[in-house]
Amino acid sequence: MIPRSIRHAFKVAEAERPGAVHLELPEDIAGEAIEPARPQKRVSLRRPNADEQALDVAARMIRDAEQPVIVYSAGANRKRITEQLTMLCENLNLYAIGTQMGKGVVPDDHPQSLFGMGIHKHDYVHTAIDEADLVITLGYDMVEYPPSVWNESKDKTILHIDFVPADPDEYYSPAYEVVGDISNTLSALAGRLDGLRFDNPRMTRLHDYVAERLHVSESEYSFPPRPQRVVQQVRAIMGRDDIISLDNGIYKVWFARMYPAYSNNTVLLDNALASMGAGLAAAMAAKMVHADRRVMAICGDGGFMMNSQDMETAFRLGLNLVVLLLRDNGYGFIRWKQAGDGFADFGMSFGNPDFVDYARAYGATGLRHTEDNILSEVLEHAFEIGGVVLVDCPIDYTANTELDDPHMVPSEVLGEA
Repeated sequence: MIPRSIRHAFKVAEAERPGAVHLELPEDIAGEAIEPARPQKRVSLRRPNADEQALDVAARMIRDAEQPVIVYSAGANRKRITEQLTMLCENLNLYAIGTQMGKGVVPDDHPQSLFGMGIHKHDYVHTAIDEADLVITLGYDMVEYPPSVWNESKDKTILHIDFVPADPDEYYSPAYEVVGDISNTLSALAGRLDGLRFDNPRMTRLHDYVAERLHVSESEYSFPPRPQRVVQQVRAIMGRDDIISLDNGIYKVWFARMYPAYSNNTVLLDNALASMGAGLAAAMAAKMVHADRRVMAICGDGGFMMNSQDMETAFRLGLNLVVLLLRDNGYGFIRWKQAGDGFADFGMSFGNPDFVDYARAYGATGLRHTEDNILSEVLEHAFEIGGVVLVDCPIDYTANTELDDPHMVPSEVLGEA
């Protein structure tokens, strides 16, 4: 069974939704002597395209809508989908919103981008979904972003476009599903919708308002810096195709919400199990694949210390990457959730090593952000040094009351249709 199991493991790993596969041999099997076995051959398969009748129904739903909006998720974070989706949005004047794991599919500086849903609450960008009479989802994964956030009343008409059928859910019950290669589906729909335009000035005004709130307004200087300023300082030194890898902490919400992404798969994060300690390892893999790009791991002190030994691996492999360590000496995300549920602040604080010395102990370089320097300049210097460089940066989460606001868009922004 070993050749079959190996072949099956690779087939699962290389499926449209790729990922790691763990194959375990019991000790008694692993210790057995067996006859030589021939490995099973790898077979290349093409993904099936959507049914023509299904495409006709989907095109008719879009034509009958007054204001559709697109929501793209992790399953749409593919290069070919970026090209087809951007073209469709331009031709139809449709606006598109990304989930956290969809960031970058439509560049955030594209006029049809309505940016990302950065928090699991009603936010500025959710107003576009409130306005829509048809929500077109692309590669949407309920585990990654719960539909109860944007379809609380369960009244949205949903068109599901994905490589796989939708999983049933109380808040996610598509009126119709188009199953097949997403990029091919978008191309086929573009031909069927030629000449159609959705010119709604309310959506244009909403775009401009959200862009101002999330990306344009400058965050004031303070020390320790607040998360908004950290996001802006990181964005200032990263190129359009450079990669950030987010570990799991409250800073992830701010980066997912406010960090402009301009290319697919340039913001790496996991938002289902949300494993602490994953940020550095993902950054290492990204640098190995994209040696010509800048790669930065962004970690909290709690998550970093769960997997900090990967610093030795990164140094041994000779990788050039920067680790921005955001230190609040505690489990900030859990503290925020604890407060949100009305509990006392309990058990969330801890001590830390001197992270500059800690980095040096692994052979890496350690730098420190202080009142006397500018974070973006420290990060730029870190990339210029080369090798593995850790930047220790304290962070102030105490003013994050905005995360608890309902984020309603003022009525005068939308105005009359």
